Amino acid sequence: MICLLPEILISDFAVPFTFGGTSLLIVVAVTMDTVGEIHSHLPAAKYEGLVEKAKRKDRRKEEQDEDREEP
Repeated sequence: MICLLPEILISDFAVPFTFGGTSLLIVVAVTMDTVGEIHSHLPAAKYEGLVEKAKRKDRRKEEQDEDREEP
């Protein structure tokens, strides 16, 4: 369907469209791949943020425990 879009625009609507069907298909495929990569990195970044938050919480807890142990 995407490959036919330039032909339809040129023949039916007289739109000067410089991309051919194959070029448009490549652009759409690369865009979809890029969006997929971004979506796959978002949960990883969120997970890293949670891990860092947990580490900070553990450090604070350890510091509090050390403060309690000192006479």
